[in-house]
Amino acid sequence: KALSLVKVVRRRGNAERPSESSGKRSTPSENWAASKGTAARRRGAASLVAIGSSTGGPAALRDMILELPRDFRAPILVVQHIARGFVQGLARWLGSDAGLVVKVATNGEIARGGTMYIATDEKHLEVRKDGQGFFRIALTSSAPVGTFKPSVTRLFESAAEAAGDKLVAVIMTGMGDDGVEGLSAVKSQGGLVMKRTL
Repeated sequence: KALSLVKVVRRRGNAERPSESSGKRSTPSENWAASKGTAARRRGAASLVAIGSSTGGPAALRDMILELPRDFRAPILVVQHIARGFVQGLARWLGSDAGLVVKVATNGEIARGGTMYIATDEKHLEVRKDGQGFFRIALTSSAPVGTFKPSVTRLFESAAEAAGDKLVAVIMTGMGDDGVEGLSAVKSQGGLVMKRTL
């Protein structure tokens, strides 16, 4: 329900282009509904959600998580650019009224459905598929991507490799160019990319 309010990032086309059948201008929500239906038929249910956000992100994340159903089946991985030392408080705040579990990610843990995992300070949040088919979280200490650590691009790239066309990647504005390169990896693997303007 919450994701129905975001716009799909398209390579071509315009949300304001008139509809060929009616002559009316299609709205972003109408374009999203059509794209969502096409994506659902092509790839089935998403098995993993990856979100990148920065300025204004905590409030937008809270709005989103409050609208998600309690039986939401896919794990949600989040890179939120935030001042050092505030991640634990963010997780507590996001989870205080939500039906989902919200926690700071731990290296090596299995990413479970119905849980939102937030990147910790100064570690890249990545995900791998293990030999049993589970998504397993990896916190890495490699160099920043640009100036970002954790990096949305690093999350998107690893999630695209792990989940392929079963990935939904959501990018929120306000983070400069972090995540842009990662979107290419998501698209190349057939994942669905969505953008939410804050």
